[in-house]
Amino acid sequence: MLLHRTISLLQALESSFARFYCARLTFTIACVFLGFLCALFMLASLGFLLHIPITPLHLPLAFAISLIPLFLAKSREILLGGGAAVLGGFSLSLTLSALLYDYSWDGRAYHQIGILYLANGWNPVWQKMADIEPLLPYLSHEIWVEHYLKFSEVVASSIVSALAPIAPSSLDTIELGKALNFIAAFGAFLYSLSVLAKFISPLSAAIISLFASFSPVVGAQIATYYVDGLLSCALLVAFCAIIDREFYRRKLVDSSPNEIKAISQALFARSSILAGALLAMASIKLTGVAYAGFIGLGYLVYLLWFYPFKDSKPIIVLGLITGSLIIACNANPLLTNLANGKHFGYPLLGKEKINIIIGQQPKMFDELNSGTKLLYSLFSRTQNCTAQCTPQLKAPFSHLHDEAPNVDTRIAGFGAYFSGVVLLSALMLVLFRQGFRRKEILGLLLLVAGSFLINPESWWARYVPQMYFLPLLVLGVSYYLCKKPLGSLLRIALLVTITINFTTYAKQFYKHGSHYKQATLARLDSAKTYTQEQTLYIYSNGWEHSFLHKLESAKIPFTRLDSKENPPAPLFVMPYSLGEIYWSIESL
Repeated sequence: MLLHRTISLLQALESSFARFYCARLTFTIACVFLGFLCALFMLASLGFLLHIPITPLHLPLAFAISLIPLFLAKSREILLGGGAAVLGGFSLSLTLSALLYDYSWDGRAYHQIGILYLANGWNPVWQKMADIEPLLPYLSHEIWVEHYLKFSEVVASSIVSALAPIAPSSLDTIELGKALNFIAAFGAFLYSLSVLAKFISPLSAAIISLFASFSPVVGAQIATYYVDGLLSCALLVAFCAIIDREFYRRKLVDSSPNEIKAISQALFARSSILAGALLAMASIKLTGVAYAGFIGLGYLVYLLWFYPFKDSKPIIVLGLITGSLIIACNANPLLTNLANGKHFGYPLLGKEKINIIIGQQPKMFDELNSGTKLLYSLFSRTQNCTAQCTPQLKAPFSHLHDEAPNVDTRIAGFGAYFSGVVLLSALMLVLFRQGFRRKEILGLLLLVAGSFLINPESWWARYVPQMYFLPLLVLGVSYYLCKKPLGSLLRIALLVTITINFTTYAKQFYKHGSHYKQATLARLDSAKTYTQEQTLYIYSNGWEHSFLHKLESAKIPFTRLDSKENPPAPLFVMPYSLGEIYWSIESL
């Protein structure tokens, strides 16, 4: 009976009405999630220009703005169903961010410091970190915090600022800011689903959207303050917005007079989503600026090459508006760097640039070109390999016992089976090349591939999260192009391989995040017991000032030492800490 009902449900999902309703409902909910993040970022970042720091009011105002699509839908079912989904999505995002602590190096080292400063009134356009006297004990990593793009930090600190006064005292509210990653992933998933459901069955669209929105980079980083997973979501939304916009642009050409208004409104909405995705992309990290420029210009070239100029004019206007917003919303660091006589991309570009790759990559990569490094990374054992080790090549479709992705996997960072996924995708491209030569499909393939090939460090998975979209694009297109039975067999093989690859990393984010939270709580309990009888001395070189904030949040007294030489009491390495951080507790 259960099997019969399941089959009936799946058959019902195949109907054109179900496809339409699925696309409309998921589109509306996605607009709320994605609109919330963009509205919150724009309110805060433009406020900086007006000398307005982040306040607890930013979050409710952005949330109110983001609800507008629910009311514009003019459907009671979408208003109620979408409203419930939105509340559920936000609640789940906050719950998961509270349950899973940030266990990453960069997150605990400088991203959390930036969030702490922003949530406590720091205005990066007009102030230096050193100007905030109450936070001087946390002053560290200024070169990264002050000069890096801050989409993640601005949104996260707005969440923290609003929720800190009402959160339980036992919770370190800085962890709640990670909710933006879950919200972005949910929004990207739903928008991808709404787009793909126009072309393939909702079930197939849901599977592909799930893999795309919770890719290995997203899965590994979603419970941390690393920003590459967030960038992956922005890239996915941008590519889907281009597909969606082309769908309505072509529909407008063949529309009747009474359909023109509705289709024009839909086209405008998709253009706005594309603009928002490019804005977010260029505000998350410096490589995102290059990706946004390449994708925007690539789409414009496609329109100019194949269609009349009038079809390109809206994109030109959109590009000018989006470019202006990117500069205004990122006055710090883009304009402040220039005002201080530095390159706008300092510290990664210009005469004073810092090379963050040398020492982070295998020594053998120093002499290889970017293409060779990429091939080595794709067909090697999954490992976090730096200068001290050499990538180990392995057979595709194989999995070694110690292969497990982490938050910053350098070699084969898309998973142990991704090399097999690449080979199957390449085989399908070759066998069905005639279909893939259609200008729409070929243009999208080139846009996705070109966007990561422009990065000379494309071997490092988290730097090019969009690479994972290529086999998923091949998988989606195969529903149209591949003939039976060979096409079906290859599609099933590709789908199974992607699924197995997905399961190998999907559990990692929860495992690591929950484990680090338990370890952190154990450290806090130990410190609380210790300070009942003795003074807790701590020395930190700046790599984990975020833990000092957790001590303060738990109201645990401690004394900071300027040096670990000649301490008042013996010092011991703190368990699960980063860099050099010592305290006077011998063990847990």
